[in-house]
Amino acid sequence: MIKHSMQIHGQYIQWQHIKRLYEEDIKLTGNLRVCPKLSKNHIQLSVSDKMRVRLATQVLSNSVANGLLFYKNYNIAGFEDCEPTAMFCRKFNDCFDALNRKFGAEGLRVDGKDYQFPQSFLIWMNDWEKQYDDGQIKKSEFLTDSTAYCGLRVTIQSTLDLSKHLNSCWNFKYLLTGKINQDKVEMFFGIIRQAAGSNDHPSAPTFLQLYKLLSTYSILKPSKSGNCTINDDSPLTPLISISDLKNIYHPEKSNLLENLKNKLNIIIEQEEWEFTDVVEHDYAKAEVVDCLIYYLTGYLSKQLLKYTKDRDVCKSSFVVSEIYSQQLPATLVNMKTRGGEIHPNICFLNFIKKVEESFSKHCTSANVLDHITDDLMKVTPVSFPCAIHGEQIIAFTIMYYVRMRMRQFALQENKKQNKANRNKKKLQSFVKHNNNVFIKLIKKVKNIIPKSNFNRFL
Repeated sequence: MIKHSMQIHGQYIQWQHIKRLYEEDIKLTGNLRVCPKLSKNHIQLSVSDKMRVRLATQVLSNSVANGLLFYKNYNIAGFEDCEPTAMFCRKFNDCFDALNRKFGAEGLRVDGKDYQFPQSFLIWMNDWEKQYDDGQIKKSEFLTDSTAYCGLRVTIQSTLDLSKHLNSCWNFKYLLTGKINQDKVEMFFGIIRQAAGSNDHPSAPTFLQLYKLLSTYSILKPSKSGNCTINDDSPLTPLISISDLKNIYHPEKSNLLENLKNKLNIIIEQEEWEFTDVVEHDYAKAEVVDCLIYYLTGYLSKQLLKYTKDRDVCKSSFVVSEIYSQQLPATLVNMKTRGGEIHPNICFLNFIKKVEESFSKHCTSANVLDHITDDLMKVTPVSFPCAIHGEQIIAFTIMYYVRMRMRQFALQENKKQNKANRNKKKLQSFVKHNNNVFIKLIKKVKNIIPKSNFNRFL
């Protein structure tokens, strides 16, 4: 797919669409992303990156498919014919999901929907292969033999047969497909290699010694990269965390929320948010940034529902019914939703827009929270329907949103910095190696040339 475009039923699946998605995404201010997981490592693949399963699954995902269709809806150049690429990503995403079930509630059942996804995928792949056999498409426009036959077809068909066999012969209600792998073995040998350090000649005695040590002392960090994932059910937890250390040396930061509430007490006014204030009629397309802020505000509203609990007046101030999905900024939410997304109140959305605007200006500052609060103090008073809990909810909203955005912003910045640091290390090692070679060369020349001539040479 990276080297050659693939074709199915006369439609082309192109890597250029994924590249354009990343290029368009990085143009947004404040490191806002339609596809936040998509990075430069996904686009410019090194030799080792081509073997990383995580990068492949993040590219062939619903998030990328939604991002392609989202930008196509805005008539942006490079996305005119991206539907086949989006469909290709969705096909593999559904197949990956069916083959990665880890909980009983979502296990692979013979009569379930997940069992139909691999079956339909095999039919789709057989139809695609028939076009290649009939000479309608070139060999480069189809999957490689190792991928089509030894990889996908064997894995999917064996999973379906195993699930059917366990159900008919052993009365298994479901199959946890995510458990049928060798991740635990890979993780174990990864820990052994990590504990051994720089050892290019491992031996059986070394392995036995490390195994005995790990049996009594196993608090080692697993490898950060690889083709295996770590489950959240690990019982190992650190005795002290970074947040504990921060609270010890910076106890005044625990009062940030109270200080923020005291500041907001001046600018918050009680005001009812009527239906007419919420519904807007704008028949032009909303900006891309507005759609992203709408999506983030919906996520924030879901968290506020847990925070407000049984306060009905407070809930109505930031959550509305499904009718508001007709709003233009809701394009991305409507595209991503599976029934669990929340549509925020437009008044609450406008408030978050002010916070995001201030965050975009001060995101590189160490005191971003103080700057955002100062900017909000300069604008007109903030209205909120509930006079009792207004300060508390608005303060919690600002704190949560700023932390969420700072995590996303810092993640993207760290990726850029890590890439630059790796390049610096490569240059340093290259220069050091060349210096060593030059010194050895001088020593050899010194032994050959007479001393008087050598000094003249230098």
